[in-house]
Amino acid sequence: MTTMKKILLATLAAVAMTGAAGAASAQPYGGPDRDRGYERDYGRGYYVDRHELRQLNMRQAELRRRIDWAVERRRVSYGEGERLRYEIRDINQMERRFRDTGGIDRRELRILQSRLDRVEGRLHRFAWNDYR
Repeated sequence: MTTMKKILLATLAAVAMTGAAGAASAQPYGGPDRDRGYERDYGRGYYVDRHELRQLNMRQAELRRRIDWAVERRRVSYGEGERLRYEIRDINQMERRFRDTGGIDRRELRILQSRLDRVEGRLHRFAWNDYR
């Protein structure tokens, strides 16, 4: 084989490899954890998994039920119950905003949990310690 043919074949092989690598890198890649229910954003840190989001939503629903119970039993006034429900709606909207901007990461989950802790603390203080 002549030198010119060797150079031409090497150049063609390099071009073919570059084209294949470019096409492979254009494919979406969720990482190995994507199949297990996790999603990752390499720029912001780890997203929380679906199980943690489900627990957060279950906690919100349970807190709503407890507020309703406390209002029905007159442990909490109707107005205070409405304020607590409004705070939960606000937390729900915040969760939606976090989710719409690319998902909920660990820091955002802590913010939501902290806000739920405050609502739960207020409910307990008003309903079971008679600070009305």
